[in-house]
Amino acid sequence: MDYYKKPLYKFGLFWVLLVVTAVAAYLYWIKYEKPLVGIDDANIYFVYMRNLALGHGFVFHPGGEHVEGFTSLLWVLIGSFFYLFTSKPEFPLLCLNIVLVTATVWKICLFADRFFGNRKMISPYTILISGFIFLIPGYTEWTILTLMETGLWSFILVSLFIHILQEYITNKNQSINIHLFLVLLVITRPESYLWGCFALVTRAFLLFLANGKKPRPVVKPMFVSILVFASAIGLLTIFRLSYFGYPFPNTYYAKISADKWANYYAGKIYMQKFFHYFTIHLEVPILCMLITLIAFVLRKQKAMVLAVLSGIVVITYLIPLYTGGDHFGLFRFIQPSIPLLALFYVLSFLILLPLKKWYGYVSVCLALIGIFFSCRVNYRNLAHYKYGIAFEFKLAAWERHSADKLNEFFQYQHPYPSNGVHTTGGMGYQYKGETIDLMGLNNVKMAHASKIKTGFKNHGSFNIDVFYQLKPDMFFYTRLYNDSSDYDLYENTEAYATDTWDHDLYKNILKEPRFRSMYYPVFIFSKKDPRVLQTYTHMDFLENLDTSVYSYYLIPR
Repeated sequence: MDYYKKPLYKFGLFWVLLVVTAVAAYLYWIKYEKPLVGIDDANIYFVYMRNLALGHGFVFHPGGEHVEGFTSLLWVLIGSFFYLFTSKPEFPLLCLNIVLVTATVWKICLFADRFFGNRKMISPYTILISGFIFLIPGYTEWTILTLMETGLWSFILVSLFIHILQEYITNKNQSINIHLFLVLLVITRPESYLWGCFALVTRAFLLFLANGKKPRPVVKPMFVSILVFASAIGLLTIFRLSYFGYPFPNTYYAKISADKWANYYAGKIYMQKFFHYFTIHLEVPILCMLITLIAFVLRKQKAMVLAVLSGIVVITYLIPLYTGGDHFGLFRFIQPSIPLLALFYVLSFLILLPLKKWYGYVSVCLALIGIFFSCRVNYRNLAHYKYGIAFEFKLAAWERHSADKLNEFFQYQHPYPSNGVHTTGGMGYQYKGETIDLMGLNNVKMAHASKIKTGFKNHGSFNIDVFYQLKPDMFFYTRLYNDSSDYDLYENTEAYATDTWDHDLYKNILKEPRFRSMYYPVFIFSKKDPRVLQTYTHMDFLENLDTSVYSYYLIPR
């Protein structure tokens, strides 16, 4: 029996890593002050999951337009299953993420053990790989705590390449597993098209080498793989065109500018920040690529595995350059590949400095010291919220809380007024009225109105003409106050005059004559609530207020 298939070895290691993953998740959860609802974008997923489970389809509002305002179709399908059993799936999804991350690290560790012929359940390779993955901030937060699809994406991406590499080093056919993960790849994220092409080229080349550089044995398995991949893309595209009307998710049209140079410039800044905060992922890959070249020169067995992992590093860094990255901290686009990067680091160093020699153990000690100091630097950045994501957790919780307060205030107004906002997750999930996404993620008109996106990354789709078509009842920092006596209208303050965020986000609409003639800053009062609501609203809404409960006051400009 193959040692690596023994239950004690395989599943014993899995349970050990499950405990390690759970402990790491708990410690990061404490670090971020115990977030319970994920981040705002995860709440957008929850809206679609809930609506799909309730039979409304892929819509942001029951009865609304079909819109793919999410990036991962598979994650919505998985989450909607949880909604069949509970109205609060956050904790089950968190547990699922822990299992997915455990399985990801488990696959990486098993491959490293097989690569080096290790027969111990807890090996130095496992310790090093786990250290890279869990101790350096970023991976655990994005794959587990945010409740996004990042953990699922990482699991599928890692599994696909591990099976391709395993097929090469064991010479055992992995077609079923490879085809399964190719299909899952396609329905998880749009960048799967690039990753899938790279995976197919990689498998074809490795099969070519494994079959003595004879092309004929490669043709049949690769024809089937290409057919599976192309069919998955074709069927998904047909579904999207028939159901949503577009070949890509609406998030693509809302976020990615048609200006390729703007995307490249934003992506360059994104990667520069990544290398600034995570220097280890710049210096170590370069060193590992040099080791890969040395391994080829020395004709080291399995050096081709290192070459494939080098390619994975390159693709990982190229994708943000093409798309422009995103606005989130801790570099979400990079994190799913971190387990493969960790594997690359460990295999590269220890292929030349094997643990059978004294200098191998010295290299392990030096690596652990490097991880330790990298953690210190990155934790210091995290503690000072330098490009961290603590704000994202607080934003989601605050949006839900604000929605609850609006629900209470407008409980006597039917229907609830529509609310135009730029952060739609927590508000859209909790608010009983219509939440209008002014950034276009969940609104087709806004997403497609301007092909060239200007302003802040992922927040450049606001179009003034479409805004007037949507005509939200409430707009711009709708807030409830206990006392309005000391209120200063924001558009008249020095803060607004110098705040580039609001100017760029809403294209300076507050100063536009058309807006000022149609929308008015108001205080809305309720006879049954001591608080006062401040917002900008259209006069049509004010005329429909239930005057038996509500009254209003136009704030002088």
